Amino acid sequence: MGLNAVGRAKNLVIVRIGGRSRHRSFGAGERGSGAWDLALSTYERVPDELVDGAKYLHHAAGGKWSGIFDFFRENPELIDAYEYFWIPDDDITTEPGDVARLFEQVRVHELELSQPSLTLHCPHYHHITLNNDAFAMRRTNFVELMVPVFHRDLLKKLMPMFEGNWAGLGLDMIWPNFTSNQRTAVGIVDNVVVHHHGELGSFLYSKMRHAGIVPMIEYRQNAKKFNIKPRIPFAHGGVLVDGTVVASRWQMIKQDIAARKRNRGKVLLNPVTAANIARLLYAYFDSYRISYSIKLKAVSVHLRTLV
Repeated sequence: MGLNAVGRAKNLVIVRIGGRSRHRSFGAGERGSGAWDLALSTYERVPDELVDGAKYLHHAAGGKWSGIFDFFRENPELIDAYEYFWIPDDDITTEPGDVARLFEQVRVHELELSQPSLTLHCPHYHHITLNNDAFAMRRTNFVELMVPVFHRDLLKKLMPMFEGNWAGLGLDMIWPNFTSNQRTAVGIVDNVVVHHHGELGSFLYSKMRHAGIVPMIEYRQNAKKFNIKPRIPFAHGGVLVDGTVVASRWQMIKQDIAARKRNRGKVLLNPVTAANIARLLYAYFDSYRISYSIKLKAVSVHLRTLV
């Protein structure tokens, strides 16, 4: 579909879609709002109704990130035409107004790399990505592959990594390294919650294997090529829903528990807080070079006393 500069929004949503895509929920209540434009990149044949409302259409067989690379290879001017880009999986659903609110929050908090939080009970890889309703936004050291939002300047830096990458396994471990400030420019927006419907990696991984690509080999190749080291995701600061700024992980845990006690009359330690505590303890033991088995046992015992 040709480019149209008239009425162009500042934000672009790009989705790699197949016949079972759920992306149509993104536009509920937002059609014609001017807050964002939609680009669809198909990896297989899809019904015509699935591409209704798209400003840009593109087709490329293959995986998510290789397809995104090809989209910008064919439309290089788009990376300068928009300020923020949301690139979610096609098995994500939102509520009315969520997408516009996501871009608004990303801009308010001046995030270069971010994502919406996930509903508490949906399939997920990392506890830190689950919604923490005590916070409006948490500053983190990690944003995952499933639903990332990129500022234009960061996306330009990362684009070469996408070439040939189906799942992009491991790339999210190093994305924060390319931001202008890893402590302030990376975060998870808890004011916006989206739901993941798919089984973790099952559909994409099956397509990869059908194409003769082994997911773990892709990860190892990425790790070697980009010098990827394991990253323990954690939140080191944030903004509470009342606007209070929280500046450390210990303070975040304290504020989270206090807010839950006020709101529900009891302490409810959700998986995000538990994971934060576990990683703090892990980092503490790591500083004394204690063995992994002792670290894990200590973390496990301490969490049992809290939950």
